[in-house]
Amino acid sequence: MVLRSLTTLNLKYRYVDYLPIVIERYNESPHAGIFDATPHDVYVRGKSLNTRKLLKRMLNKSQPTRNLLHEGDRVRLSRVKNNIFEKSSLQCWVREKFIVYKVLITDPVTYELRDEKGEKIKGIFYREELQKI
Repeated sequence: MVLRSLTTLNLKYRYVDYLPIVIERYNESPHAGIFDATPHDVYVRGKSLNTRKLLKRMLNKSQPTRNLLHEGDRVRLSRVKNNIFEKSSLQCWVREKFIVYKVLITDPVTYELRDEKGEKIKGIFYREELQKI
């Protein structure tokens, strides 16, 4: 945006002439990713960032997970559509039943499964892919 206004104002379209000005303005403008500090403050002046503020901001953005599954819960997996033109009247969930083996504390929460025979299922699954029985 700054580059466009500079070239329009001076009726020149060589952006290379204005690159130092654009970089200077960019580095002196506040950035939300570094807590409204400027890159100039952080890298030149060595201003330290408040990590507690960063953690609080990250936690506020994540949505609380509802309807968590627990270890030992019996679930079904959603069926993956191989063809987008398949009939929607087909079953959405596989017939086989699985058991939640492990709850992984990630963002978002994921799950490891085992089948009814006790064999571990390869991969991890999101809550949206599972239906509690």
